[in-house]
Amino acid sequence: MDRLISFDYLYKNQSRPVKVKVKKLIFHSSNSAALKDRKLFLSILRSLQTLTGQSPYLIRTKKSVASFSSREDSEIAVGITLRKDAMVSSLC
Repeated sequence: MDRLISFDYLYKNQSRPVKVKVKKLIFHSSNSAALKDRKLFLSILRSLQTLTGQSPYLIRTKKSVASFSSREDSEIAVGITLRKDAMVSSLC
């Protein structure tokens, strides 16, 4: 059985508690200044890596948008998805 964290919430009707299960945590980080400065982008990547203990994945643009001055296939954000034991250890 998976190790899931469950929380009990009570609504107005106290006789029916509702269980909420957390299955995954997703961390995303994006910064407009980091889009232009590569060192700042790498520092965000390293900080997420030290925070969670896993290597993050890069989120890239699918299309170029002139109003955001972003080009196609450029790195815009960093993300990490935590499940099971890694999620439990970061929540506790």
